[in-house]
Amino acid sequence: DKWLFWGSFHGIYAIQLSEDGLSTVGEKIHIAGNAHEATYIIQKDGYYYMFTSTGSCCAGANSGYETKVGRSTSLLGPYVDRLGRNLKNSAGSLVIGHGENFVGNGHNAIIQDDAGDYWIIYHGIDKNEPYLPNGATRRPMLMDKIIWDQDGWPQVRNFRPSENEVEAPYIKED
Repeated sequence: DKWLFWGSFHGIYAIQLSEDGLSTVGEKIHIAGNAHEATYIIQKDGYYYMFTSTGSCCAGANSGYETKVGRSTSLLGPYVDRLGRNLKNSAGSLVIGHGENFVGNGHNAIIQDDAGDYWIIYHGIDKNEPYLPNGATRRPMLMDKIIWDQDGWPQVRNFRPSENEVEAPYIKED
């Protein structure tokens, strides 16, 4: 089955798509509450992990955006945080918070490299250079390795963005 997930601070929803992906089937399903936007879901070790962003993305150095996660044994939920709270009523569990220099870290995608490691790609805001010349918030792309704790929950090192050069994903050469 094909599914579309969407939402931006008015709930996260899912709806089934037709086989060709050009139309919807049935009614939308409420997945998570109003704290969330920018959902990205992966499947790993019997769970679906839904990564979302919470907080304000675009207030320069004062941005409160963070990357959060919930997980479920079913694609359609219920998704819960580390404390077992449903994401319909919880902001989720922290994956990436604020760093010393980078804040507003969110709006992510997840990749898996050829060594089997997972990486999160997201945008952040450099507090020392938060705006573009036109006044819009400058949001450079960042990437960090995901660390899975003993209970299977993802995070980046110390829940903070890397602010120096770090290891890169492993990609096999053909």
